[in-house]
Amino acid sequence: MAETTSADAPPDAPVRAGSKWIFALFVALCCVVSLYARWKANLPRTAVNHGDIAFYYTVAKNLVEGRGFTLDYIWTYWSHPEGLPTPSNLWWMPLPSLIGAVGMWIGEVDYVSAQAATIVFASILPWPVYLLGRDLWNCRRVGLVGAALSTTFHLFMDQPAALLSHCPYVVFATLTLWLALRLVRAGNMGSWAFAFGVSLAFTQLSRSDGILLVGSLGAAFLFARRRPTLQVAAMLVLGYALIMSPWWARNAQDFGAMMPGGSFRAMFMTEYESWYALPESVTPDAYFAEGWERIAQTKWNTARSTFKSLSQGMVEGSASKQLARESVAVVGLMWLSWFGLLGTFKRRFGFLWAHALFEFGFYTVLFTSVATESFRSGMYSLYPFLVICAGRGIQTLAHVVTTPLAKREALRQRVAWSLIAATVLAFAYGQYDFSVRNLVRKSAGIDRLNAFHEMLDRRVLTPLGLDDEILMTREVHELWAISEQPCIQIPFEPEPVIREVAERFGATHLLFIGEHALELRPGLKWIDQMPGYDKVFGPARLLGQEVTLYALVDV
Repeated sequence: MAETTSADAPPDAPVRAGSKWIFALFVALCCVVSLYARWKANLPRTAVNHGDIAFYYTVAKNLVEGRGFTLDYIWTYWSHPEGLPTPSNLWWMPLPSLIGAVGMWIGEVDYVSAQAATIVFASILPWPVYLLGRDLWNCRRVGLVGAALSTTFHLFMDQPAALLSHCPYVVFATLTLWLALRLVRAGNMGSWAFAFGVSLAFTQLSRSDGILLVGSLGAAFLFARRRPTLQVAAMLVLGYALIMSPWWARNAQDFGAMMPGGSFRAMFMTEYESWYALPESVTPDAYFAEGWERIAQTKWNTARSTFKSLSQGMVEGSASKQLARESVAVVGLMWLSWFGLLGTFKRRFGFLWAHALFEFGFYTVLFTSVATESFRSGMYSLYPFLVICAGRGIQTLAHVVTTPLAKREALRQRVAWSLIAATVLAFAYGQYDFSVRNLVRKSAGIDRLNAFHEMLDRRVLTPLGLDDEILMTREVHELWAISEQPCIQIPFEPEPVIREVAERFGATHLLFIGEHALELRPGLKWIDQMPGYDKVFGPARLLGQEVTLYALVDV
């Protein structure tokens, strides 16, 4: 595509011979800076954290050890597990664990090595950010500023640098959106359609909702007033199927379907804890039995929450929200993104607005009970665009400030780009500084979590001789990843069903962690008065966490 300057973009000088290499070197430098910044900021994070990271870590470790996509614990019953070990990745996708496994294969079989591979992969993000910004505004400088800002944007320094789906998802989602734009504009669309299909597949292998990006392509064709040909459709499907087919084959072997439909059951969850119910309890009949008034109220509350993430996610998406609200660099970049968005109410940006609408509707209307957290993760397909908009806002302001120099255009350009460079550097450093402080706080919490589980194992489980026993608990991901304690999820069910599941899988004890653990399992609310449960430890506090352990005894 020829380089042109749109009416609403800052003037872009003609590309001289050799200039493309300078642009390429600058983007490569952004990737190197991104790598260093992520590595430096994440030095304190040396162990697994919450359930998602623990899950991907466990699967990566099993892959390296030659055991395939398996789990040594049960966290959901929707896949109808038959025992331990059980197939993993019913709907959580494999790419994060595969990236972590590469790190373990190169280094040690530990979390640090898995995270190192994730950081390296996430560090290429400035490249697709540059491509998307360049082609959206038909201006290389917009892409360059967006790439520079993406090097230390605080949300890219945290989740995408950990062993989570955010890492490959943000990279491939950005690349897929750029390919949608190129595909619609291309004269020979076959090769671009194939590339889009490949990138779409990798996006879906990162997060199952990555398939929503196919809607952005449809919207791009619609807004461009072009029709895709059969050749485009065939090449897109070919590229997509080529990448997805190994995963389809694995699913067919383990679950009897290319893409198991169990995750669609989440549409009928009445609350978040329904994840842990038996599949026969999460049905359309049970969902609609709640009544239309409650369903409507839940969806309205969810819509408000997801809209806040959509509009303020560049601040509210941080793990340290209060710290983010107090950061000039964090809040200021969000304001700049709003300013930059004012120039995107044009046809060529329509497919991005459509994608935002698809994500919003998908979780607000359909998967309401999981929308709050899942939509925040889905926002990582939009954050690169918002960062580019912030860069565009900086450029526009610099252009306005230098208006008095309009009669001396060469001087005006030098002054404007000096202001842009200084502003980008200031925001990049401010974002980096915030990220370091945020990750120090976050890593301290991770260290406490790991210390707690080590103390639980040393002071409770091992003295009671439970190292090889199967426990029932809600915190199955962390318990196995940190202590390798065999465990299964306490079903979100009445007490008789919980007991039947325990007997089916050979669980001998119930472990409750946290003051409100029993509130999350109302079927066991009166466990102290129920026959068949013998309290063998607690309630007692270990590193501030309340722990209670019950043995299941014959009634």
